[in-house]
Amino acid sequence: TYRFTDDISAGLTYGRGYRSGGIKVAAPAQKTKPFDAEFTNNYELFFRSQFMEKRLTINANVYYTDWFDKQVPVKVPGGTSLDTLVENAGEMELMGFELETTFKPMAGLTCFANLGYAHTEFKKFVANGVDYAGKSMPNAPEWTFSIGANYNHSSGFFAGGSYRWTDKTYSVLTNPEGSRISARSIVDAKAGYRADHWSVYLWGTNLLDDDYMLRSYGKSESGPWVAVMDNPRIVGIGAEIYW
Repeated sequence: TYRFTDDISAGLTYGRGYRSGGIKVAAPAQKTKPFDAEFTNNYELFFRSQFMEKRLTINANVYYTDWFDKQVPVKVPGGTSLDTLVENAGEMELMGFELETTFKPMAGLTCFANLGYAHTEFKKFVANGVDYAGKSMPNAPEWTFSIGANYNHSSGFFAGGSYRWTDKTYSVLTNPEGSRISARSIVDAKAGYRADHWSVYLWGTNLLDDDYMLRSYGKSESGPWVAVMDNPRIVGIGAEIYW
């Protein structure tokens, strides 16, 4: 890390990652398969800064990950939508950036915005006789974005909310079109009153009632289309006591 001033710095990090191997069971298909450990070399350039008497913070990261023997779920040929085993991809790369900002324009008010980009690509990977080199990794949206604000008044009243957008992606490597997940927009909010030892509040999640999937396994020849959905719009009342 190199510090240009007390409030501005930049640096470089390197890390080595490891995940042990194991055995995956596809119960409906009555198949098992062992898989090897995976390793990563992780490189990251980072920038940290504060301006306007620390009221404005801007942080950024640029990263690159070289992935060896990555553990990838692969659908069992002829099995159901939920039948998957784990294969080791020979090599994969992950690169992108993250930008985070916070701003405090007045006492009690904090605004924030975050932007992220991630590019994934299999460099060497053959499974069930199919070459997946050049394909992106499942469940890895390219773009993500969020913005929001939180306000805490000296009297104890508080309110806040956020908007999050996630890019489209897919869930099953062997069925990218059938397991496509569309982009989603999520709005959450919370408001209430906080005292020294208690608080009451109203809260809501997914206020736009965006009907979206977390995972999509597609449709197999021997079974129905299967997906994992996130919660619909939820609103509620909460209370806390602490000491």
